[in-house]
Formats: sequence, C-alpha cells, structure tokens
Amino acid sequence: MRLSALLALLILTAAGCAQRQVVYLLPDGRVANADPVLNRQLQADLTICNDERARSIQGGDHGDGSQSRGSEVDKVGDECMTDKGYIEVRQDQVPATQQQLAATRGGVQAPARN
Repeated sequence: MRLSALLALLILTAAGCAQRQVVYLLPDGRVANADPVLNRQLQADLTICNDERARSIQGGDHGDGSQSRGSEVDKVGDECMTDKGYIEVRQDQVPATQQQLAATRGGVQAPARN
C-alpha cells in the first residue's frame, strides 16, 4: 500500500514538474539546474524534500481532506526547498526574477562559486 502511494506521488510530482516547467534559482540569481555541480546538489536536495513530502502524505492530517489537502502537501516540499535556499521560478520568469534579485543586491554581480 505504501509503495503504491509513493509511486503515485512520484508520478504526480513528475507530471506536475513537466507541466509547470520550473527551474530553481539561487539567491544570487544563478540557475541551479544549469550548472553540473549545482545541479548535483539540487537533485540531492530535491530527493530530501520529496522524501519529506512523502512522509507528510503517509503520516499527516492535511486540511479537511478536500482540495486544500493537495496544496498543503505540496507546501511541505516547497518550504523544504525554500529552507535550502532555492527560489522556484517558472522558466519564462527566470530573466525577470534574476533582475529582481540583482536589484536587491544593489546590482552587484554575484561571485562565481565552484
């Protein structure tokens, strides 16, 4: 039963990501998906956050069981990624978000980290 629930969650998560076409930015505006080193860390963090989401589904009471349940479960994974310093952005919004991030840093380009 748990395995089928986890499998269903993974399928829904993959389908949701495919529909939303999101990327993860770092606070300095770099696209974590685009850099091989950052992408490895991103994938590890996604695994951790998806595990938190799955545990939340298995053991938690989320809302009243209606449509709010899905959004509350999603919030668990989203908050996890935010806590790790990622900013989830729709692909078409990346340039605008990078400009906003640069403006909050006073227009200073972030140093490259490897």
